[in-house]
Amino acid sequence: MYAKVETNVSLRYLHRLATELGTDYCLIGGWAVYYTVREAYAKELGREYLGSRDIDIGLPDVPAFKKANSYILENLHFERVSFRYFKQLDYETGKEMPTESAKRIPSHMLIPLYIDAMLPRVGKEVREQLGFVPPDEPLLEQVFLGKSNRREVDVDGLKVWVPSVPLLLAMKLNSVGNRGMEHKRVKDLCDIAALCIYGRKNMDSVSREAMVFCDPTKLKKAEVMINEKDVAEAARTTGISETFLEP
Repeated sequence: MYAKVETNVSLRYLHRLATELGTDYCLIGGWAVYYTVREAYAKELGREYLGSRDIDIGLPDVPAFKKANSYILENLHFERVSFRYFKQLDYETGKEMPTESAKRIPSHMLIPLYIDAMLPRVGKEVREQLGFVPPDEPLLEQVFLGKSNRREVDVDGLKVWVPSVPLLLAMKLNSVGNRGMEHKRVKDLCDIAALCIYGRKNMDSVSREAMVFCDPTKLKKAEVMINEKDVAEAARTTGISETFLEP
């Protein structure tokens, strides 16, 4: 779904995060799915699973978030736009583009790169401590509670935490119904199918375990939002039969 030049740029910053962040965190979102399913998917289908452009990380608490915030702003030189971290890069070279220079370049010649950093819970106290309210992912609480709720993946020789397969699947199931943009919704649908089939666990058992963490209201919304076009596009993109992708 993303060109190789875009995912390569994203990986470059992901590797720096994994090497230098210096606080507990876990990788979530598209890259977490990629590193969870990549081997089994490639073995069966003979091609690489879908990479991601955005980088999503979860932090356990406000002190960890403050460290990540400082690192992303001061070391990676992203700028904060609302609750997200943003940077523009030249599409041809992958080099960073100063904000003023990027304004003079057509958007198709730029790679917009975002880092989203999340906490398990947010509220008034978080706003007071950070000065803004980052997005929340309540299931992150489970990830940091114990080893059974997370696993390690290899990111370029570095060990990085990701949620357990049921938790990661539940996060995707909870989010897909809120995706207003079609390509984001299709990507979530691809990730859901890949986790069920290539997530290193029996499909029925991982689905049952994920349901424990899912929000029924969000699941119903997903059933309404996902349409035949989404399913067909996800099947075409992943090579996974539409039978596995239907809500």
